[in-house]
Amino acid sequence: MGVIRCCDTGDRLFDPIDRGKPIASGGIGYDGHRHRARANYLRTHRMSVPESFQYIHLPCGEYTEIRGAEFESVANPLSGIQTTLCAHCGQQDDVGEFCWEGSEETIADYYHRLLIQIPEQELDRAGRTGMFNYLTIGGVAGFAAGVFIGLILGRLGPIAAIVGGLIAVLLLTSIGVLMGFLHFEKKVVAPVVKKYWNVDDVRLLVQR
Repeated sequence: MGVIRCCDTGDRLFDPIDRGKPIASGGIGYDGHRHRARANYLRTHRMSVPESFQYIHLPCGEYTEIRGAEFESVANPLSGIQTTLCAHCGQQDDVGEFCWEGSEETIADYYHRLLIQIPEQELDRAGRTGMFNYLTIGGVAGFAAGVFIGLILGRLGPIAAIVGGLIAVLLLTSIGVLMGFLHFEKKVVAPVVKKYWNVDDVRLLVQR
């Protein structure tokens, strides 16, 4: 006789009457309605990723709401951010002068608390140094591809080679840098975040 698990989360489902007793498949008293109700409860109460969040600037005591890419960057200890902006007083201040809403921990301490959980070698690979390496590789690859296209266009004449080659170099270098960044985020940062902080999105970290 197996134990019933939620089809969405894999959590063991417990009898609402006897909380300490898992619901068993085929067991006496198993109720499909209870199973579905429990699954719906787990789905409803699953932690959702916040779209925005606020931090307080300690010197002036006012809140600033951040969202989108800015929120992801500030929430991510691996981003290497050292300062951020207070929308109220307009001051760009050290992250040690800001606290997340509902927390007495400064953002600097928040970074430190999470970063010490990651080995130094992994930090180098997933931090700014690693990011710059991937951006450089992508940029160099794009630049080389652009130069190669310029050489091919040289058969059409010097003007085509110069103009076409320049456009190709600029375009492919930009694409190479972008692809390098996306690869870094997906193949390097995301696995580290999941492994050491057990989240799929860094914005969830601010709720801990």
